[in-house]
Amino acid sequence: MVMIPALVFIFSCCGKPGPEKTASKTRVSKNLLEDFNISEQVYGTRYIDAADPENEPFFISGWHTPEKNFRWAHGKQSIILFDAVQTRSLNLEMECRSVKSEANQTMTIFLNTKKIKTIELGSSYDIYNILLPDDLIKIGKNTLTFTFQLAERPSSSLDTEDRRLLSAAFKYFKFSRPGKEAAETPEPLIQKKSGEIIHFPESAFVFYLKPSGPEELETEISRLSGNIKAHIKISSDQGIIKHIHFKKPGLNKIDLGGFSGQYVKIAFYLETKRNSAYSSQDFVVWSGIKILEPVKKSEASPELVALYEELYKGKFDIVYVVLDAFHAKHSSLYGYHRNTTPFLKKAGEQGIVFQNFYANSPYTLASTGTLLTSRYSHEHGLIEKDTKINTGLPKLTDILCSHSVSSFLITGQPWFSKGWGLSEGFTRLYYNRYKIIFTEALTDIYAHDHKDDQKFIYIHLHPPHAPYLPPKKFRIFPVPDNISFSPISQNFRKIETGEIKATDDLLDYIESMYDANVLYADSLAEKIYDFFKENKLLDNTIFIFTSDHGDACKMQHGKFGHNTTLFQEMVHIPFIMIFPKKFGVPPSGPQIPASVMDVPVTLLELSGITDDFGLKGKTLLPFILSPEQTSSHVFLENLSGDRQQKSIVEHRYKFISSKNEDMLFDLWNDYPEKKNLVFEMPSTAGYFRALIRSHSSGQVFESEKIDLEKIDKETRERLKSLGYIK
Repeated sequence: MVMIPALVFIFSCCGKPGPEKTASKTRVSKNLLEDFNISEQVYGTRYIDAADPENEPFFISGWHTPEKNFRWAHGKQSIILFDAVQTRSLNLEMECRSVKSEANQTMTIFLNTKKIKTIELGSSYDIYNILLPDDLIKIGKNTLTFTFQLAERPSSSLDTEDRRLLSAAFKYFKFSRPGKEAAETPEPLIQKKSGEIIHFPESAFVFYLKPSGPEELETEISRLSGNIKAHIKISSDQGIIKHIHFKKPGLNKIDLGGFSGQYVKIAFYLETKRNSAYSSQDFVVWSGIKILEPVKKSEASPELVALYEELYKGKFDIVYVVLDAFHAKHSSLYGYHRNTTPFLKKAGEQGIVFQNFYANSPYTLASTGTLLTSRYSHEHGLIEKDTKINTGLPKLTDILCSHSVSSFLITGQPWFSKGWGLSEGFTRLYYNRYKIIFTEALTDIYAHDHKDDQKFIYIHLHPPHAPYLPPKKFRIFPVPDNISFSPISQNFRKIETGEIKATDDLLDYIESMYDANVLYADSLAEKIYDFFKENKLLDNTIFIFTSDHGDACKMQHGKFGHNTTLFQEMVHIPFIMIFPKKFGVPPSGPQIPASVMDVPVTLLELSGITDDFGLKGKTLLPFILSPEQTSSHVFLENLSGDRQQKSIVEHRYKFISSKNEDMLFDLWNDYPEKKNLVFEMPSTAGYFRALIRSHSSGQVFESEKIDLEKIDKETRERLKSLGYIK
């Protein structure tokens, strides 16, 4: 099986807010063949060696790691994946045996959740053949589920400490067409030559779309051999299916209007005549695959034009405040049941509160690298603790400087010390590892030689990051009695490893201490705002309050803190914008998914800078005045160590892909991300899988290494105290 990213087109354009004028007859085409190299190409699964670790992606759930020449099924249900490229019956051959030596094992087999066979497994290896019926086979991914009557632990009957719950042992799975074998055909079975696709049987290619209106699919076949039929199958998770087959060459148009607003899978596959082998001369040439859609013209609303004019004619300062490790759902501004953020809640009532804002990576180094470059971590290089930022990328601070905007960094975060490159390019750095100095720093900025400059002031505060030890006056939330525990990163690791037992009372205590730290962070944000209020600077200042990543304070998904997963608690962060009253910007809560990637472009526009610097993010300004727009997605990644996790958030759905598992969640109904929908919604999952791969086609930047042993002693001690290094 060969899988490469599917080509994804989204036909709902964000654009600028305001009335749309759509030409009713004019059509524009999107040529899918131009980007065919990132389409999803599927080759029928033929053989799965259960003992080969390279085949791990086939074994979805209910399996142990492979033994020398077999693999144990775990528990009473196990699932494998296989790919099919025709809706034809397949023969499944497998070699397996029961776990019990003195009794047979009853095994029931389900194809895509439909029962097809029940067999008795003997105590020794035997070969079993099962017919997989054509009416249950899907083009692309299929699931085989095995359920077992018996499962036992070897330790219960043998002199062993093996406590695994075992049911059956498998050596291989072989898939073949009943009847004649196919003739030799060229490799690869799908070839792109001179703008055309040469397509042989036993293969399929897939596009995923999300139509938003009266689109059409236009295809052109210039060659179709007589022994095969070409098929296009269009389907969605709502059960809508359109099946078109072609017996001769020609141009065809297919209406996609019935799929508007749905995640759609469009599969192109071939079928040979019944009981007929095919030869190297049996193939199809697709000379055109296009999407036709109406031309849409968008005009900026008068309110947005007025906002830009106000920004361009004045020199406004921007204060960007990061409260480190702040999960949005622990803010009362975002509906949390405790009043953890009284200041931000009050400020948000008069500002712009982005409801679905994300850190592109779940830790400071990678996330801040994105803030300064508008690039993902695989591009800017700040992935590991010993890597330095890619100096070949344009940085936000350099662009601001070239346009006479002074930039200031106020922080005590150790990652901003020399070495990693995050503090380079700022006009002035105010750095103190041991105390919060923003009042003194702001006083200095506005009292000296830069007081009349247009300014970007980046304030990166430590709370609510661990340790969760705020001043006592903020510890107002109830905690269980008789808890003796220090909420620091090192102790969180001990809970994860089982060295300290994770009782409900202990987890409640840790959550309350985190909430107290959020309350403390909120008070610091208020002090920053009060400085500008007391010095009569509000009329000339735009504020943004946000975070660099979230934090898991209750061991959600088995982890504390951050840096380890892409679940909501580690990546969903607050983002609040407050404009001077004279701008007349009404308060709103945009629902569009947005991320740190979008901040640099937005900051430049807020500074009156609109030149194209090759930054990848989108400006957030149009969504301030048109918050109902939601047609956008964000890409997240965690490449530290061996994690290799990637995620897409779009509208209500979130997809997470890791080395061994794909997960799809409906955040509207399952914000805690407990129910994986990846098998219930295969077209939606395919769409998101394709989006992830389209973002991941580039190489990871080989970052310059730094020697952690040569970092100054104070920075090393600070990083150790926070649990970042040993």
